[in-house]
Amino acid sequence: MSKVCRDWNFTSNHSEDADGRIILIWKDTVAVRVLQQSRQSATCEVKLPGSPQFVFTAIYAENERADRNDLWVELLSLYQTYSLDTVPWILGGDFNHIIHPAEHSLPEVSSLTSDMVELRDCLTQMGIYDLRFQGSLFTWSNHRPEDPITKKLDRLLISNPVLTLFPNCSAFFHPTLTSDHCPCTLDLATKIPAAGNRPFKFYNYLTKHPSFNQVVIDAWTQVQALNAPSTHLFEMEKQALQTWNFLRGIEESYFRQRSRVNWLKEGDQNTTFSFRMVQTRMNFNFIRSFLLPSGVIISDPIQMSVHAVTHFQQILGPSPAPVMGVILGWGLQTSLTCVPCNYFPESRNHLFFDCHYAWSIWGTLASRCGVQPERSWDRVLGQLQAQSTNSLTGTLLRLCWQACIYWIWTERNGRLHRQTFRTPESVSRTLVRQITDRISSLRDSNLAVASSLLQQWLA
Repeated sequence: MSKVCRDWNFTSNHSEDADGRIILIWKDTVAVRVLQQSRQSATCEVKLPGSPQFVFTAIYAENERADRNDLWVELLSLYQTYSLDTVPWILGGDFNHIIHPAEHSLPEVSSLTSDMVELRDCLTQMGIYDLRFQGSLFTWSNHRPEDPITKKLDRLLISNPVLTLFPNCSAFFHPTLTSDHCPCTLDLATKIPAAGNRPFKFYNYLTKHPSFNQVVIDAWTQVQALNAPSTHLFEMEKQALQTWNFLRGIEESYFRQRSRVNWLKEGDQNTTFSFRMVQTRMNFNFIRSFLLPSGVIISDPIQMSVHAVTHFQQILGPSPAPVMGVILGWGLQTSLTCVPCNYFPESRNHLFFDCHYAWSIWGTLASRCGVQPERSWDRVLGQLQAQSTNSLTGTLLRLCWQACIYWIWTERNGRLHRQTFRTPESVSRTLVRQITDRISSLRDSNLAVASSLLQQWLA
């Protein structure tokens, strides 16, 4: 290797397999220590410059089920031997089987098989899962145009500690080249800086120190409040406990909403568990690149922001071009008729608020704000701009306008894509409740303004 590629090193599993099915190559700046090798896997510790150490396992599973089962047992043994539940562990390669029927292109494959269950159970026991990836779902193809079959045989899996160290990491499965498998690139991205202060923990071994009792007694007697208990101090303690319970409830509510999992009703508040779910969700929601209709992938943040703004300007921007016309420009075949009213051609100006469906909603809400509702998009904008930003009417009108646009667009998409329909009265009731809740949420920050807004809104 040093003769062909200077400053590069490699290792392989030739000692376990005559064909050397797995080869790992790295630069000299990377520190690699092999932990274990077999015919179907190779595991090593990897230390990249400026990054924490992690464990990587390369996989090349056999075609036969019995041989693959040996690999699953081997991975479970590896997991227990090296306590890989506590360290960042990344697995990647050809697992030679799928874990769900959706990972097979043939419609005949529609139910779970014992092979799928065995692989999925193995991954579940080790607590590893697919890293968020881009590119094709199917990573293998038989390259037969007359009888094409594709599957997701290749995976890049991670354990929970990986997201703690590399929260923005992602994988990309590239198009196939000479091989029938898609090559995969792992991007570990940027490490989040560690917190400056660690939370306080009391360790039981401290009680065995010879001076422990005396230190506790001295500290206890220094607290004057404990020497002279009073009703006032008890009341202060009660208020502090109530405040702590309130803040703890806020924390739980926050993590519950962010993690979007079925919350456990018993036991601890599962902060560690929910935090991991938040990390996983944030990793999946993080947009790292855009795939343009031309097939070009852009990942530069500036280019991505320009593309996103341009995309939505074409739909809701100053140009009155029909929304459905833009969609047709993407190559999608659909009707140009307004979805809610199913009569006039759809455009921004028609949908907001010439459409009789949208007008029924906007007219109802604008009237509650104490203004004469306008039907034209430009006149509505002028009406909003004419209202003072500090006036109650202006605040209510802007809340209603934003909520109307959101819910009308949501109703349009629901009818178009999910075949769900709601009446204008039903949407209006939802909007009234939502705006009422939004105003009520202002009580903690400005009770006077919230009360005035509610009085005008509910009048």
